[in-house]
Amino acid sequence: ISAPMTSQTSADGPMWRDLGVPGGAGNDYVSAIAVSPVDPDVVWVGRISGRLYRTTSATAASPTWTQVGATTLPGRYVTHITLVPRARAVYVTFG
Repeated sequence: ISAPMTSQTSADGPMWRDLGVPGGAGNDYVSAIAVSPVDPDVVWVGRISGRLYRTTSATAASPTWTQVGATTLPGRYVTHITLVPRARAVYVTFG
């Protein structure tokens, strides 16, 4: 997956770079992405296998990703991720 390196401007648009999200072996494609509306370093990614990852260093040269809920999530297609900063909550739906 790619993420903008700089804010989009009317003159030049965003610059994109690869974030190197782990866990993409075979056909395990990214199915949902959420970027924090208050901190661009916080990004969550879900895959069609049901695996969920997050980083708090998305704008770093080499972001560090952590798998979330490896033994507790249902292992089904991640359909949507919503971040609620004020509540310090993340909602993930599976299909």
